[in-house]
Amino acid sequence: MESPRVSIVVPAHNRAAFIERSVRSALAQTFSDLEVIVVDDASTDETVQRVEQIRDPRLVVLRHETNRGAQAARNTGLARARGEFVAFLDSDDELCVDKVALQVEAFSRAGPEVGVIFGRYLHQLREGRRIMVAKLGDDAYRSLLTRPSVHIITLLVRRSCFEAIGPHDEGVRAHQEWDLALRLAQRFQFREVPRVVGTYYDHPSPTISKDLSGNVRGYQQVFEKHRGEIERVLGRKGVARHFLRMAFLWMEAGRADEARRWYLRALAMDPTRVRAWLWAPIAAAGPGVHRGVVALRERLRGI
Repeated sequence: MESPRVSIVVPAHNRAAFIERSVRSALAQTFSDLEVIVVDDASTDETVQRVEQIRDPRLVVLRHETNRGAQAARNTGLARARGEFVAFLDSDDELCVDKVALQVEAFSRAGPEVGVIFGRYLHQLREGRRIMVAKLGDDAYRSLLTRPSVHIITLLVRRSCFEAIGPHDEGVRAHQEWDLALRLAQRFQFREVPRVVGTYYDHPSPTISKDLSGNVRGYQQVFEKHRGEIERVLGRKGVARHFLRMAFLWMEAGRADEARRWYLRALAMDPTRVRAWLWAPIAAAGPGVHRGVVALRERLRGI
């Protein structure tokens, strides 16, 4: 069989409620020269049955006998992928119908130094509101070293890039797209399609992103992995920015003791960081006050 131009990899674990919507959004692309590879990571619900109800010759279903995590599932799909380009779709999210067409066309105008085309996405909140998110600027690597500023559903990657950087790091348990994007941006250029290409759904779900302590530990893990580059490019102020971010995350997780420790580290690293001084007394007041101030700030921003 002739290889498709694009492979879309969908890792899934116990996503019977959402998987059909996600897979159908991939198969409904206006760019039809593609394959969709669903990798079931040892689900115990009806995830596989829901996928197998979809009749499309471009759909491939692979299974893990034991649960190995999303990164391992992505690697299984990547090893099976035949496309020149690879996209990744989380099993509860959705692609816009023209995502692949827009990004393949952008690649046709890009040089070989460009390894990734990215776009914007909608964050669908549980309350029904939507936020358009577009965080990467002209210097993708610097932006990514500054903060986690990309979602995996927005990327289309040359498959050959993985020959240079290797597969997904299966040891990274959270903020996985941040780690991947940093590794890609260190070697290849990024180009933007300034359009919304997908929707990230925020809903009650037993995923790592809802495990707040696991989420911040994952952030710390990726930060430490790339800390040398963060300090080389951004200096001590850049490191202090991440310390402050970790303080915020620990406070959101209800761990005031950890939050205060990271606030102090941020101030010690960069005593001129005004934001840390402003938030320090709020942190001292405890997680409840911290969450209230954050909620007020978001309302004032119109979120």
